Amino acid sequence: ASKVIRDITEQKRTREAIAASEERFHLLADNVYQLIWMAEADGSSIWFNQRWTEFTGKSVDEIRMDTKALHHPDHYERVTRSLTERAAKGERWEDSFPLKSRTGQYHWFLATARPVHNEEGAVVRWFGTLTDITAEREAQERIRESEVRFRMLADHMSQMAYMVDPCGAITWVNRRWLEYTGLSVDRMNEGGWEQVVHPEHLADMNDTFAKAQETGTVWQN
Repeated sequence: ASKVIRDITEQKRTREAIAASEERFHLLADNVYQLIWMAEADGSSIWFNQRWTEFTGKSVDEIRMDTKALHHPDHYERVTRSLTERAAKGERWEDSFPLKSRTGQYHWFLATARPVHNEEGAVVRWFGTLTDITAEREAQERIRESEVRFRMLADHMSQMAYMVDPCGAITWVNRRWLEYTGLSVDRMNEGGWEQVVHPEHLADMNDTFAKAQETGTVWQN
């Protein structure tokens, strides 16, 4: 009888430990920023964390039944093809694509999936995360648009313009500079000033520019 009691006690402790572990897992998985999913090696029995429901407005069963509805039609075939190809090879997968939110707007996500292997090296499960990168993409697009506007302005102004780094090396010149001098950034940094500045003014220019660099003041010559 004592042996039976000990066996039951150990089983109870094991079940309680498993239950506590699962509770901690769900607490973590359902409160992280990323959308998380897990699947068996063959892609079946897919599990989604709570963030999926919060983002899509759909239940887990609805997501399982029609994952395609969440994808942008311009990207779905490419994304599923790349995931399938990587999964067939048991290789880590990474891609970026838009998913539809509960409001109907698309958010861009960076998606990763990695295989989980057993001791024999066989894939037994897949674990994936999706991180919302919409804000980062929008910031990059604003920077790109700003750079395009800057170049349009700089290349169509009547003045010659250039930029230098703290050491005095030229890092950029506008189109007007190239048209007038015929010297690129590389050629300017290879002693090009001596080719474009009159010899009688070169020494003075170098001296006043060096002093402006040292003091951090506006240079004019």
